[in-house]
Amino acid sequence: MQKTILIVILSFIGLSSQAQTASVPIKTDRPDQTESPSTTPPRYFQIEMGGLFESTSNSRNFSEHNFLFPTILTKYGLSRTVEFRLITELAGNGQMIRGAKDRFSSGIKPIIVGMKVNLFKENRKKFIPKTSFIGHLGISRLASDFYETSRSFPQFRFLMEHTLTDKTSFGYNLGMEWNGQTNNPNTIYTVTLARDLGKGFGGFAEFYGFFRRNDIPKEVQGDHRFDAGLTYLLNNDFQFDVSGGLGLTENAPDYFLSAGISFRFR
Repeated sequence: MQKTILIVILSFIGLSSQAQTASVPIKTDRPDQTESPSTTPPRYFQIEMGGLFESTSNSRNFSEHNFLFPTILTKYGLSRTVEFRLITELAGNGQMIRGAKDRFSSGIKPIIVGMKVNLFKENRKKFIPKTSFIGHLGISRLASDFYETSRSFPQFRFLMEHTLTDKTSFGYNLGMEWNGQTNNPNTIYTVTLARDLGKGFGGFAEFYGFFRRNDIPKEVQGDHRFDAGLTYLLNNDFQFDVSGGLGLTENAPDYFLSAGISFRFR
């Protein structure tokens, strides 16, 4: 599997290097959790892929590690304002309990399809953000047995972004995500500040989190996190990224790390 993934990545890198570079730099939805309101240019494929590792220790006797590798977001520009989206993720979960046998499971999470649609252009004088909408549907049956859900599930977000200066932007998302197992959704928020650092480098800092109302007892649980990272633009069609973060509340992981690449071709 890993050899196949590497061959595919190298093949796309070769295609990207041979193709004519687009005049506008690539806009991606990774590595931060704040989805960009920008859409993929018409008739372009855009691949955003990487890995994520997170670790949680609830006590001295228990620790849990989760990973996503690879996580692949495939986009296709249908028009200047609409893109098609396909998300595939290979996930794993490891639990280590002192005095017991370690448990590990892995598989493909439900495949997610959707669209991103531009709604409003930015108006800096009136402080109206560039705004888009994402709608996704997770398909319960298109998953490994361990990750298969009882029903298909929707997700949606509104994506907003303000241009503060020529090199600084402020973005935020608000939406709801169901998990296919319960009728109670997660309400998700993200807030990020991004900066062009020059010479192809960019950086960001972000707060984000989830709220979810439990079935029993009737209380709201919050999962809040902070992360930051760097991007490097090799050319207008190819970007590397690395990021990491910390959990801020009891329900969040202790820490998490991510790295990936994004590229597009016509």
